[in-house]
Parts: sequence; structure tokens; C-alpha cells
Amino acid sequence: MRRDGNAIRERGVVNAKIYFAKRAEMKKYHQVSGLHFENDEMILTIDGELERFKLRNISPALANASIEARNTYEISSSGYGIHWPLADEDLSVDGLLGISHTPQKISATTGG
Repeated sequence: MRRDGNAIRERGVVNAKIYFAKRAEMKKYHQVSGLHFENDEMILTIDGELERFKLRNISPALANASIEARNTYEISSSGYGIHWPLADEDLSVDGLLGISHTPQKISATTGG
């Protein structure tokens, strides 16, 4: 089956529009800013509060990473997590804050 290059490009544009529309509607979990490192600590502002984390307690990968690897990061647009591509590390903001999510148990009900 031959694929029309224009059709593929058009689908790509449509997919991109859907992707960015969904991204705009994405739930904002946290507002994260000001991420930097001082000695053995990661310091950042989460939802307006200054937070400090000892690297050895949150990520051996970051604790052992180079300065360049530590300073090359991406904060997700939703504020859900932080990714360090050079250190191959991902941390959730909820995890840093000690927020755990447990699935709700659904019990089956029987008719009587």
C-alpha cells in the first residue's frame, strides 16, 4: 500500500493540534520554579513554598551526577514531575513532597 506523503503530513498536523489541545486542558498538579542545587541539596519552589531536599535521600543518580547533568532538566508542564535526561532520572513532585496515592478499593455489590 502506497502512502501519500501529504496525507501523512496532514494527519501529523491534526495529531499535533489534538496533542496541544489536550496539553492546554491538562490538569495542573503543582507550580514548580527556581530549581537549583547547592552542595548536596536540591532547592526549588513548589506551590509558592521553598523546599530543600538532600540529594542522597531522593536520588542517588542526581547525587552522583555531574553539574551539567543536574542542571539539564525539564519540568513537566503540568508540574507533575521533573526529568533529567543526562542523568536518566525522573522524580515526581508528589513523591518529593511525600504525597502518596492509593487506589480506591471498589467492592462488588450483589442484589438481594
